[in-house]
Amino acid sequence: VDNQSYPIQIWDTAGQERFRSVSRVFFNDIKGIFIVFSLDNMESLNHCKDWLDDFYSLVDQSKNIPVVLVGNKLDLITDENNVRVPEDIIKKFVSNNDIPLYIETSSKKDINIDSAFQEMVSIIIKRNLHISEKKNEIVEITQEQENSPRSNQQTTNDCSC
Repeated sequence: VDNQSYPIQIWDTAGQERFRSVSRVFFNDIKGIFIVFSLDNMESLNHCKDWLDDFYSLVDQSKNIPVVLVGNKLDLITDENNVRVPEDIIKKFVSNNDIPLYIETSSKKDINIDSAFQEMVSIIIKRNLHISEKKNEIVEITQEQENSPRSNQQTTNDCSC
């Protein structure tokens, strides 16, 4: 991204129920999450809500971790014989779940795979910069020590404030 390389680690649980408990461990230190469904299978989009619910229940919401929804198997839906998950349903899912990015891909034909990862990294970088800028705005206020020069000063009106 922007001629800079970033190390990333990818954990693919393949949406299988048997990996559901294992995947909880991986939520601890993540910076972004892809939720992937099959563009030719409405049921796979329905399962995305379950994964999102698990994710949100296990991750501190203040971390503002980006979620990218990926509609995969784009190569299959270009065939007129295959049924596609309706775009209006996908848009509604994205909107209802405050997902910042939706992208359609084909793993088989390598369509938008690099773009999906580049977009995710860009979102993470922007959010981390925003967070670090906010951290720089934080001013630490500490209680003055009794021996500080100010506490030893005499006041003219006999007030100790």
